[in-house]
Amino acid sequence: MLWLRSEITRTDASGHTWGANQRITVEEAIRCSTVHGAYASFEEDIKGTLAPGRLADLVVWDHDLMTIDPTSLMSVKPERTMLGGRWVYEA
Repeated sequence: MLWLRSEITRTDASGHTWGANQRITVEEAIRCSTVHGAYASFEEDIKGTLAPGRLADLVVWDHDLMTIDPTSLMSVKPERTMLGGRWVYEA
């Protein structure tokens, strides 16, 4: 969750702030790692969004990432993980 926290708060693991004026929202950060990441690797036709025919790799978190305090993101844990449309991990 460090990647998400750092994009939202622009702080590193030690709490130092880098480029505070470059903070983005939780939604923007998630899109950067999903939709935009798939586009950047020329794989937007098979991943990046949840839709029929896509790879269906996803994580179900134990907190709502859209509402949790960004400083608490390091405590968020995965409840389930799906890979290729199959559940491969359950807490």
